[in-house]
Amino acid sequence: TVIQVAADDFADQLRKRIDARIYEPGAVITEAGQDGDCMFVLVEGEAENEGDGLCHGKALPLKVGSVYGESVLLGVARTYPNRTRASTRCIALALTQEVFQQVLEEFPSHVELYNHMAMSSSGQTEVGASELNVQLGKSRAFSNVSKDFLMVVCERADEVYFGPGDDIFRRGEVCKLGESLMYILLQGAAIVEGEYGDELGRLNPGD
Repeated sequence: TVIQVAADDFADQLRKRIDARIYEPGAVITEAGQDGDCMFVLVEGEAENEGDGLCHGKALPLKVGSVYGESVLLGVARTYPNRTRASTRCIALALTQEVFQQVLEEFPSHVELYNHMAMSSSGQTEVGASELNVQLGKSRAFSNVSKDFLMVVCERADEVYFGPGDDIFRRGEVCKLGESLMYILLQGAAIVEGEYGDELGRLNPGD
């Protein structure tokens, strides 16, 4: 995420100025198509990603640690792509564009890093859902599904950034059918580690 890839002193300044917001069950956190100015990190409770808000099918669960609105924070997108709603009482940390820009002015060395993140994200956003459709269609998980199904997946998908060394998920985490998140690697590479940190394999885009 924006915070995870930052140097410690930069990240500390972001954490000091981040805003904690409370959402009661059923409250809408972000609305699809709504103008936005901040990124959210879920730190307590459970929420759901309802896609375009029409909820065609089951909403996708969001667990603690989920991040949404990065493209809005980076200025790549003006509106939120999905409706997110609190399932339980939630606490989300909100990082506004104003605060983000203030800290960037204090740490100009980070400008290039976030410009690169924005360019990577905008490359997908400018092409739109069709580009994501192509990328997912080439993945092993979705290579044989129908176009209609793939279109729904693209509408519901959230783009998440992981910095070098970040855990995507850990060995032993509970996996529940219809509830646990699935990840498709779009850029970069990831390592599969064993119980003692030994490298068992590598994942590439499409995995």
